[in-house]
Amino acid sequence: MTRCTKVLVLLVVAAFIVVDTKARRVSSDEKPGRCPEPGIGLCIERCMRDSNCPRDLKCCSNGCGHTCETPVTNIAREATLAVENTEFQKPGRCPSRRPGHSGQCVERCSGDDGCPGNTKCCSNGCGHTCQDPE
Repeated sequence: MTRCTKVLVLLVVAAFIVVDTKARRVSSDEKPGRCPEPGIGLCIERCMRDSNCPRDLKCCSNGCGHTCETPVTNIAREATLAVENTEFQKPGRCPSRRPGHSGQCVERCSGDDGCPGNTKCCSNGCGHTCQDPE
C-alpha cells in the first residue's frame, strides 16, 4: 500500500468513528420515562430534545409546541389512560397532522362531547377544533 492510500484509509476510519460517536451521543440525550399525553398547550417551543430540559424533565409535545415535562412511568400512564377512557369519547381517531402545518390558534372545543355529530375534538397543530375522524 502506498503512503497516500494508508493516509486515505486512516481518514475514512477516523470519519466513521466521529460519526458513530456523535450518533451515540444524540441517542443518549434521551432521558428515561415517557411523555404525558399531550393536551391543549401553548404554541411555543421551549425545548428541542430532552437534554434541553433540567434534571429529569423530558422535552414533550404539549399538543401544539414542546415544553419540559415530568415523565410518567408505565403505572402512572396506565392510571391516566384509565381515567381518560371514562370520559366521553366518540369512535375513531383524530386525523394525522401534516408535518410543518399548523392550523388556527383557536380553542373551539375541549372534548369530543363539545363537537356536533360524529366529529371529534382534535389538535390542529396550534389549537383544537372539531374534525371528522379517520
